[in-house]
Amino acid sequence: MNDGLSYRVYAKGFSRDHEFHVDGNNFDDWQQERGGFRMDYGRNDRDDYTLEGDIYSGDSPRIVSNGTLTPPNPGQQVISDDHLSGGNLLARWRRAVSDDSNIYLQAYFDRTVRTGMQFDDARNTFDIDFLHRLKVGNRNTFSYGAGLRWSPYHFGQISQLVNITPNFGTNHFYSIFLQDEIALLPKRLSVTLGTKLEHNDFSGFDAQPTARLLYTPKDHMTFWAAVTRAVTTPSLLEEGFNLTGVASVTPPIFIRVSGNRNFQSETLTGFEGGYRQLFKKSVYLDLAVFHNIYRDLQSFGTPVVETETTPAPTHTVLDIPYANGIGGATDGFEIAPTWNPTHWWRLAGSYAYVTAGLHAAGGAADISSTGSISTYEGSTPKHQFDIRSYITLPHGFELDQSYRYYSAIPGQSLGAYQTAGARIGWNFRDLQLSIDGENLLQPQHFEWGTGDPNQVPIGIRRAVYGRIVWTRHR
Repeated sequence: MNDGLSYRVYAKGFSRDHEFHVDGNNFDDWQQERGGFRMDYGRNDRDDYTLEGDIYSGDSPRIVSNGTLTPPNPGQQVISDDHLSGGNLLARWRRAVSDDSNIYLQAYFDRTVRTGMQFDDARNTFDIDFLHRLKVGNRNTFSYGAGLRWSPYHFGQISQLVNITPNFGTNHFYSIFLQDEIALLPKRLSVTLGTKLEHNDFSGFDAQPTARLLYTPKDHMTFWAAVTRAVTTPSLLEEGFNLTGVASVTPPIFIRVSGNRNFQSETLTGFEGGYRQLFKKSVYLDLAVFHNIYRDLQSFGTPVVETETTPAPTHTVLDIPYANGIGGATDGFEIAPTWNPTHWWRLAGSYAYVTAGLHAAGGAADISSTGSISTYEGSTPKHQFDIRSYITLPHGFELDQSYRYYSAIPGQSLGAYQTAGARIGWNFRDLQLSIDGENLLQPQHFEWGTGDPNQVPIGIRRAVYGRIVWTRHR
């Protein structure tokens, strides 16, 4: 529009059929509707304003247990067609203080609601972020900022088997960060030093520092290295979660997985390095290597046997708490070349190798199929390979092909797989037509488990679909 105002509105929805299930329990068809808007305003080069929002509603079916504790009943697995809804609103202001200084201020609100057979969950999130970036002298680009987030929630327990305590409350998160980009040799050698300090209600303060080095000995060639500490902070799931199941009716014996109020942050110290170069404007090579050290990964602690009288009848409980009992390291590399044989044909590919070596701090830390050494080590394929071809044909036609291979992931009880895709498109003035094929080598294949050893994995089907896009430029 005139006077520096632009806007967009959108509405979209989908209804998707189920994926492939060996047992024929085709429960995972789902649908969602979503709409929203965005407005941008800037009458001069100094200030920019953005306001955007979204709303959505849909269904997300999943398999749950409908057992009870009174009377003790192991129940059976049934389908819970959970309903999801929510919306968000974001406002952002950017000011160019000078050619070398910018200020950003952003406020955000999100509302999410989930209702299902086992529980109801509602959460509001309010978030404010501030950033200031400025030049200090001839060599330093300094950035600093702060963030504040508070999030009131309410968890409504419906099933006796699942609960989160406390059922309602407010989570608070505070953070600040500092970063300095230092040009040691202009356009050739630079170092970036920074840290983020965060406080949350669960683990207190966490520091996440980083140091990065960038060296460009000549045009189109770059070497880089980095050392970073990162954390995964605890949540209500690790601290207040309770999942109870009936192991025996006579005598009544329950098994419970429970949260740990002293659960710590899971930490990573990552060492990375890489090399990038463009050869003769037609061949590009990107190589990266890494060594990651993990500490305090989520596991399970020593089981505790207790006798409880509530709910009746008096029963025995085997309580298995969350713990931070697993650590170790991963090593690997990735190489990603790109080659343009001609101006109308581009080839891109990548190969990645990852190996892991983890250990448990105690004998009880490795007792579960979901929080164990074998699951961590065996849930990333050691080998990942893909290659993609992009061909631009005369008269507006395009032809793209892809192939990918992933080695086995024994932690999810799945073998290796390979698959391919293809696309043919046609561009004519304001109209774009295309036919896309995905997972074409077999009728279906498996890429991931369910996280539950009692459930069979879900396969991804072969798919072919058409797309029509019309764009009118005014």
